[in-house]
Order: sequence, then C-alpha cells, then structure tokens
Amino acid sequence: MAKGKSLPLYLKYDRDSFERLFKYLYPDLLPFAQAILFDNDEAKDIVQDVFCHIWDRRKSIVINTNIETYLFKSVRNACLNRLSHIKITDEHADRVREAWFFSNNIDPYENEEVLKLIDNISEQFPERMKRVFSLRKDFGLSYEEIAQEMGISINSVKTHLKRAFKQIRESLLSPSASLSIVS
Repeated sequence: MAKGKSLPLYLKYDRDSFERLFKYLYPDLLPFAQAILFDNDEAKDIVQDVFCHIWDRRKSIVINTNIETYLFKSVRNACLNRLSHIKITDEHADRVREAWFFSNNIDPYENEEVLKLIDNISEQFPERMKRVFSLRKDFGLSYEEIAQEMGISINSVKTHLKRAFKQIRESLLSPSASLSIVS
C-alpha cells in the first residue's frame, strides 16, 4: 500500500487489513500528534482513538479523500479538541483555586500552615508579580483596581496572577512541600 493512495473503506474490510493500515500509518501519525500535544501518552491515546473510531464505524463511514489525509486531519482535529478541553479545564481550575483562596471561608488558624507556605512561596516571585499578588490577596483589589494602581493592563494582572497561582500550586504539590494538613 503506497502512501497517498485511497483505501476503499466502503469495501469489505477485515481486521487484518485494518491492522496493516494501523501499523503502516501509526509511525507517521504518532509524531504528528506529539508535535501538537507535547505529550507522548496523550498522543498515543489520540491516534489509537482515531483508529478505533474508524473501526467502530467501518460499515457506515464515508471518506471522500484518501485515507492518509483523512487520518491526519482526524488526528489533528482530535488533538486540537483535546487542547481546547485542557485549556477550559485549566481555566476553570484556576478560577476555583482563586475563589477558594480569596473566599471568606478560610479560617487562618485552621489553614495557618498553608498560608505560611503561600507567603514563603510568594516571597520568591519577581517583584511585579509579588506586588500584583499582594494587592489581590492582602487588599482584595479587583483586577481593574490593580491595573490602575500599577499602571498595567488588566490582561497583565491576569497573567501575573495566573503565573503566581501556578507557582503556588506546583510548590504546594511538590514532594518537598512540608505540608501536613490541608483543609
């Protein structure tokens, strides 16, 4: 089977020919997916899912292009959908963390260890990030108020806070974090 040739999926096709197709194109599709996702395991899952999708729908699927083009487009689209999902999940998680952190439900006595760790972590931030974080955490200023106070854009405020929360999260989750109680 030469690359770039159409494979007539609408014809009778058995498991052996499907496996040959998989073995033939998988080595090209995997690095393609890895280049988009930068995650080897996710890339493997995506490529396998695309092949499973075709196999599951082999009797009804209609492909109007050659199979190689179809598979590359399917893998690309699946990768982009995964990245979109990751971005939405990440943004949602950031909002939840920030809501928890700035809620009035935090009892500093119950979370004293966590707050000390966060203070220690934030001391390591670059000066501008540290100031944005402090204005938000210590003074409860809005993004707009912080932007006006510091003479920067609201997007810069968001970026600094996102990076701050990422560093805090990574530090708190690292094995070296000496945290024994998290409420």
